[in-house]
Amino acid sequence: MSLLAWAGWLAAAIALVVAVAQRLALRREVARRESLERGKQALAAELAELEARQGQVAQVGGYAGLGQLAAGVCREMARPLGFARNNVQLASGQIADYRKLVKAYDAAVQYCLQPVELILGADPASLENVIRHVEGARSKLFQARQSLERSAFLDDARDLLEDADTGLARLDGIARGLGAHARSEREDAEWIDLNALVDAVLNATGHLRADRIELRRQAGDLPRLRAVPTQLSQMLMNLVTNAVQAMPASGQLQVVTRRGEAGAVEIEVADSGHGIDDDVLARIFEPFFTTRAVGQGLGIGLAVVHRVVKRHGGSVRVHSSAAGSRFVVSLPVEAAPNSEVQPAEPAAAA
Repeated sequence: MSLLAWAGWLAAAIALVVAVAQRLALRREVARRESLERGKQALAAELAELEARQGQVAQVGGYAGLGQLAAGVCREMARPLGFARNNVQLASGQIADYRKLVKAYDAAVQYCLQPVELILGADPASLENVIRHVEGARSKLFQARQSLERSAFLDDARDLLEDADTGLARLDGIARGLGAHARSEREDAEWIDLNALVDAVLNATGHLRADRIELRRQAGDLPRLRAVPTQLSQMLMNLVTNAVQAMPASGQLQVVTRRGEAGAVEIEVADSGHGIDDDVLARIFEPFFTTRAVGQGLGIGLAVVHRVVKRHGGSVRVHSSAAGSRFVVSLPVEAAPNSEVQPAEPAAAA
């Protein structure tokens, strides 16, 4: 083979190798792009599934939270309302009985006046009868007056009406708490009084504690906080509900608001329940994760807490032991919530 032919063959071989290499590189690029496209499609599917899951959380949590709140408020209002109504009815009966005593006294007075008419037209022979009548009238008048003085009807009626007023005041407090909660149903960030918002939530969830759980409230001197009121109300309601459910028999609920570090405010919700196991503690903020029996919780309450806190640029810490659990929410005072995040779900049990 001549040198020229060999050079031509080598050039052709090199060209073939280059062509094969280019074809392989093209195939790899096509495969890479196809892999990227499949990854994008998978990511889009996961995002769509996540959005659908969030929508499910919103719908299920909304129904459950509203149902629990409505049922609880009805129970809470029914007790003082029934108590007040019963007391008003009893007081009405007491007043009616007292009116009977007054009529008896009036009758005794009229009976005493009869001897005057007898004296004016009486003859000396009938004076003895007049004297006996006067003595009897005097005795009846004295007895009637004693009955009025000793009667406890008015005192009892007053006590009953005072108790009824206490029950109605309780109803007024519930209504005011619900009103404050309803006024916060806006999605725009605004400057709020955090202590007032916490107290409104505690009033609205009072039926959960009833008489079996002692509430200890410590309110610190706080600056006004820029936040979405309805978001914080939902977050607090979920924390309180979770704490109460950790104490099925009895216990102590402690709610503290105070200044935190670096211009933040803190909300602490602590219970005296049985605590949270370490393996559960790592998953409590996962949506639909719950250790409760079926029908006792949807597993979204603490997920909503985490989402609301993050939306407001804050953090939430959990400390748990056999003596109970403590959730500490830290919120920056001036950081407005991220408007790109969808509103949080209504309150629901964890």
